[in-house]
Formats: sequence, C-alpha cells, structure tokens
Amino acid sequence: MMNLRFSHPYLKGKLRVASDKSISHRALMLGAYSKGKTEIHHLLQAKDITSTKEALQKAGAMITEDNGRIIVEGCNRQWKEEELFFDLGNSGTSARLLSGLFANTTKTYHFTGDESLQQRPMKRIIDPLEKMGVHFTTQNMKLPFAFSSMELQGMTYSLPVASAQVKSAILLAGLSAKGDTTVIETIPTRNHTEEMLPFFGGRVEVQEKEEHTEIQLVGNQELEGTELFVPADISSAAFFIVGAILTPKSDLYLMDLTKNKTRNGLVEVLLRMGAHLEWIPQENGLYQLHCQYSPNLKGTIVEGKEIPQLIDELPLLALVATQAEGKTIVRNAEELKVKESNRILSTATELKKLGAEIVVKEDGWEIAGDSLLHGGKVESHQDHRIAMMLMIAALLIPEPVFLTDEQAMEISYPSFMNNLQSVLYEEFMI
Repeated sequence: MMNLRFSHPYLKGKLRVASDKSISHRALMLGAYSKGKTEIHHLLQAKDITSTKEALQKAGAMITEDNGRIIVEGCNRQWKEEELFFDLGNSGTSARLLSGLFANTTKTYHFTGDESLQQRPMKRIIDPLEKMGVHFTTQNMKLPFAFSSMELQGMTYSLPVASAQVKSAILLAGLSAKGDTTVIETIPTRNHTEEMLPFFGGRVEVQEKEEHTEIQLVGNQELEGTELFVPADISSAAFFIVGAILTPKSDLYLMDLTKNKTRNGLVEVLLRMGAHLEWIPQENGLYQLHCQYSPNLKGTIVEGKEIPQLIDELPLLALVATQAEGKTIVRNAEELKVKESNRILSTATELKKLGAEIVVKEDGWEIAGDSLLHGGKVESHQDHRIAMMLMIAALLIPEPVFLTDEQAMEISYPSFMNNLQSVLYEEFMI
C-alpha cells in the first residue's frame, strides 16, 4: 500500500515521459517480420513490451540490446515451424496483434495470459482472422486459445467495433496473405500500423472517404528492416497534462510528442474545456506540449467519434470533470468495460471514495463539477491506468490517500513515480 500526501504541489520543468507503448509493440513486430536488421531507439521498457519481445524471440526473431538501442534480426516472414506456447501476461495488444502477425504459421501456436487478459474479448479478432483462413481452437472466444493456418486469403472487412487492435491484427495477417486486404472503418482509430508500414517498405494506401476510411494493403509482401525512433507516449503524458492543469502554479513542458489526430483526443477535449495547453514544434519533427494551471475549466459532452481518440484517457478526463464548472457527460464508451478492468465502474468507484459525484451509465458517466475531493483508501483494480489516475487525484487532496496494488503501474509505465518526482515541487511524502 502506498501512502500519498502532498502539500500544495505543482508540476514544473521539462519532461520526456515514457516512450509510446503502441509504437513500441509495432516496431518490434514489424522488425521481427521483416528481412534484415531493424534498429529501435527509445523502445519502451515495460512489462507489456517484454511480453511482445519474448513472444517474438520464441517464434524465431533475434532481439538484442546494443548501447541503448534494440536490434531486431527479422525472420523474413518465416516463424518457427513447431508447436509453441506463449504467455502474454497482461498485454491485450500482444495477444491480438500477434494473432495476426503469426497467422501464417502452419504449426499450432497456443496463447494464454494472466487472469485479467483471460477475461478480455477475443471474438473480435477471431472472427476476421478465421475468414482469412486461420483455424482457432477456443472454448469461449477468450484466452487461452490455439491457432494455425494453411494458406491465408486477403479480404475486405468492415470493422464492427472501433478498434485499432482489430484493424492491426487483420493488416498484419494480410501481409502474408494471398491477395490484397482492405479494412474499412467508419470511426477513425489509432493509425500507427498503417503509418509505420511504409517505413519498412510496406505497400499500404489509406483512402479517406466521406463516411469511412479504407486501408488497402498489398498481400504477400516482404518488408525490409529499418531504423526507428520511438516518440514519447501521449497516453503517458496525459497524467502530467492533467496534473499540471489542475494544480495551481504548474508550468510544465512535455517533450518529444507526436501530434497525431488519432491519439490527441484528450488534448482537444481539454482545450474545449478551457485548459491552457499549447503545441510547440521541435526541430526533430516532434512537438512539446506546454501545460499550465487552468482554473476556469468548463464541463462538456464527450461522445461518438471522439471516444476512440481518447479511450485510454477517459479515467483521467473523469478526474478533470470533477474539478470543472458544471456537468460533464461521457457517452458511447462501452469499450471501457473490456479494458484491464471495467473502467466505467472502477473509475467511478474509486473517485467516489474520494468525494466525487459520479452517476454510472451503461456507456459512460455523468459527472458533477466543482467537487471538493478528500482523502481515503482507494485501489487500482490491478489496472495500470486507474493506479496512475489515482496518483494524480492525490495531488488535489491535502489529506492522505492510501493506494493499494500500486504495482499495476509497472505494466505500462514503470518509471512513472520517478518521472513524477522529477517535476513535482513542494512537499512529497510516501
């Protein structure tokens, strides 16, 4: 248990948060699929990324570290032709994307994970991959499952749920399929896979239509190793963005961020609420985000196509809403129910323990603003984003906050506490 107590805290200085988790996963996977060597700079060091790395090594890729760089010697599409067993820990990204990447194996690959991962839905990837020719053995459309294939066939598939992981699993399977693959999405989702493929020589075209987007991938293609620099993670930066805008005197610069429209939903919503945030270009093509205390935030409505752009940041937005003037409504966020915890419930349960007024809805929340939060005992639900959100909530509270299962932070951001301490001013006691 962690005992958190702050005295008039604020955040100040410059910080490069942990490297992007989504891009780190894909950099390893595409490097392992490719022919030749891939050099990755600033790869995230976290348990989820280790799950992906170890699975790729088991399947035949050579992955080593050299002077801070990660070197991936690719398999050139040829995974180990033997029955293999993979434990993917807590990583939903590993389970879903690797199902697509390894879909061309003719031997049986077995996937499992921890208790939390075994509760997460996998039908959303099993259905399209089976249409491409993958044979799955599963009892309940969840982990554990096993799969193999004889020959993959490209296809056209319209996503029934807005999910970058489903889209990516299909595209990764499409790389080794006979014929082209097209994925159609009516609501834009994270676009890292289709943006990164051309760096490896991948042939993919994105066409934005009036009512949908089509991602068209050439089948049976070879990729070439490359050199990549992983930027800082906007989802990790989000904790510091919120900490800065909610604590008086804060003046913080977050470095090396991408200004990707499929990932910056939180920033856009906070700007609409009145947050003092400013994008500043850097010489390396990335951006820094200047974050300042914002005392006049207003409630808002978040729904529809905005939701996938900030799905991981919604627990933080709920915290912001408790401090804004007026009511905030979040709708169409059912996807929160199938994250590492049911985040609709876990967010509301823990913030209410600290004095927030939140009404839980089937697909989100109604949150009253101007709440005076107080100390209490809260828990992470073994969910890394809930744990870190509660850490930021503690900045707003003069009384002690007792957080249990804080080790969940190590899943995605093991350096979170060190990063927080590096920009935190005033008294800090654990």
